[in-house]
Amino acid sequence: MLTVEAEKEHLRQLLKRDRMSLTENERHRAQLAICAAVLDFCEGYARSRQSCDKPLTIGLYAAVRGEVDVSACFAGLRERGWRIVYPRVQALGAMEMFVVDKAHHLVPGAYGILEPPADALPVQKEQLDVLLVPGLGFTQEGWRLGYGGGYYDRYLAGALDVCTVGIGFQRQVRAALPVAAHDRRLNYLITEEGVVNCWDPTSVSS
Repeated sequence: MLTVEAEKEHLRQLLKRDRMSLTENERHRAQLAICAAVLDFCEGYARSRQSCDKPLTIGLYAAVRGEVDVSACFAGLRERGWRIVYPRVQALGAMEMFVVDKAHHLVPGAYGILEPPADALPVQKEQLDVLLVPGLGFTQEGWRLGYGGGYYDRYLAGALDVCTVGIGFQRQVRAALPVAAHDRRLNYLITEEGVVNCWDPTSVSS
């Protein structure tokens, strides 16, 4: 019988191949739909907290290895006056968020992944409202399979007020995934088919 970690690693290889099998046209159309859904979701989230007059702080990510590219969301989010942050991997595997005012300010960092420049303003996780989270696999109940580095799980430990939104293609959604004790459930999942409230997975808005 496979351990949880061995099962996860087996699934990672399958999910990587499956994600890369998308045609260029399929990927383009799906990403347009996902970015539109992200903007709609953030607008709804902002309306739900009208009593708070400070702009939203929203965490994006720089896509790698076939992940959903959410860079098209950047301009729309900034036009609404919201603050955009991106992750940077620090020493000892810690991940922190930093403000990015313009998408072209991102620079190559660890593993060649684009990240905020050295002089970017740091943002504490308590200041973060919405965080978009990439991954290899997802369930509608909010479980996520990443690459195994644990960066997002460690970053989100204790940050219960951050609204976490998984971002993936519909073909990355599975009925179930192996789960370890340290894994953090997502609040929402967005694919090209719509938005799922992971704490009420029967509700899908497109």
